[in-house]
Amino acid sequence: MLTNKVKQDESGAVSTKQVMGKFKAVIEVEIDEEKKTYEKNKVRLFKELKDGLTALHKHKFPDKKFDFDMKLLESMEGRE
Repeated sequence: MLTNKVKQDESGAVSTKQVMGKFKAVIEVEIDEEKKTYEKNKVRLFKELKDGLTALHKHKFPDKKFDFDMKLLESMEGRE
Protein backbone atom coordinates (compact mmCIF):
# COMPACT_ATOMS: atom_id res chain seq x y z
CA MET A 1 0.00 0.00 0.00
CA LEU A 2 1.33 3.43 -0.91
CA THR A 3 1.21 6.13 1.72
CA ASN A 4 2.16 9.77 1.71
CA LYS A 5 3.92 9.54 5.09
CA VAL A 6 6.25 12.44 5.94
CA LYS A 7 9.70 11.31 7.06
CA GLN A 8 11.04 12.73 10.30
CA ASP A 9 14.62 13.12 11.52
CA GLU A 10 15.91 12.19 15.01
CA SER A 11 14.48 15.35 16.59
CA GLY A 12 11.00 14.68 15.23
CA ALA A 13 11.12 17.54 12.71
CA VAL A 14 10.35 16.98 9.04
CA SER A 15 13.47 15.53 7.37
CA THR A 16 15.12 17.59 4.65
CA LYS A 17 17.29 14.74 3.39
CA GLN A 18 17.03 14.05 -0.33
CA VAL A 19 18.63 11.53 -2.66
CA MET A 20 20.59 13.63 -5.14
CA GLY A 21 22.05 10.85 -7.24
CA LYS A 22 23.98 7.62 -7.31
CA PHE A 23 27.51 6.76 -8.32
CA LYS A 24 29.39 3.69 -9.43
CA ALA A 25 32.82 2.93 -7.99
CA VAL A 26 35.55 0.35 -8.39
CA ILE A 27 37.43 -0.54 -5.23
CA GLU A 28 40.74 -2.36 -5.58
CA VAL A 29 42.58 -4.09 -2.77
CA GLU A 30 46.11 -5.07 -3.64
CA ILE A 31 49.47 -6.12 -2.27
CA ASP A 32 52.41 -3.96 -3.40
CA GLU A 33 54.63 -6.87 -4.46
CA GLU A 34 51.82 -8.56 -6.38
CA LYS A 35 50.95 -5.25 -8.08
CA LYS A 36 54.60 -4.74 -9.20
CA THR A 37 54.77 -8.31 -10.52
CA TYR A 38 51.44 -7.84 -12.32
CA GLU A 39 52.59 -4.56 -13.93
CA LYS A 40 55.86 -6.12 -15.16
CA ASN A 41 53.98 -9.10 -16.56
CA LYS A 42 51.41 -6.82 -18.21
CA VAL A 43 54.12 -4.78 -19.94
CA ARG A 44 55.75 -8.00 -21.21
CA LEU A 45 52.44 -9.41 -22.46
CA PHE A 46 51.52 -6.20 -24.31
CA LYS A 47 54.96 -6.13 -25.92
CA GLU A 48 54.50 -9.75 -27.05
CA LEU A 49 51.03 -8.87 -28.37
CA LYS A 50 52.32 -5.86 -30.30
CA ASP A 51 55.28 -7.85 -31.71
CA GLY A 52 52.95 -10.68 -32.77
CA LEU A 53 50.49 -8.31 -34.45
CA THR A 54 53.34 -6.52 -36.22
CA ALA A 55 54.75 -9.84 -37.52
CA LEU A 56 51.31 -10.98 -38.67
CA HIS A 57 50.68 -7.67 -40.45
CA LYS A 58 54.09 -7.81 -42.19
CA HIS A 59 53.30 -11.32 -43.36
CA LYS A 60 49.79 -10.46 -44.65
CA PHE A 61 50.48 -6.94 -45.94
CA PRO A 62 54.23 -6.57 -46.63
CA ASP A 63 53.84 -3.24 -48.44
CA LYS A 64 51.72 -1.46 -45.82
CA LYS A 65 52.90 0.27 -42.63
CA PHE A 66 51.48 -1.05 -39.36
CA ASP A 67 50.75 1.45 -36.60
CA PHE A 68 49.53 0.10 -33.26
CA ASP A 69 48.74 2.83 -30.74
CA MET A 70 48.07 1.43 -27.27
CA LYS A 71 46.61 4.78 -26.15
CA LEU A 72 43.58 4.20 -28.40
CA LEU A 73 42.55 1.04 -26.55
CA GLU A 74 39.82 1.30 -23.93
CA SER A 75 40.35 0.25 -20.35
CA MET A 76 38.40 -2.64 -18.89
CA GLU A 77 36.24 -0.15 -16.98
CA GLY A 78 35.57 1.79 -20.20
CA ARG A 79 34.06 -1.28 -21.87
CA GLU A 80 31.29 -1.68 -19.31
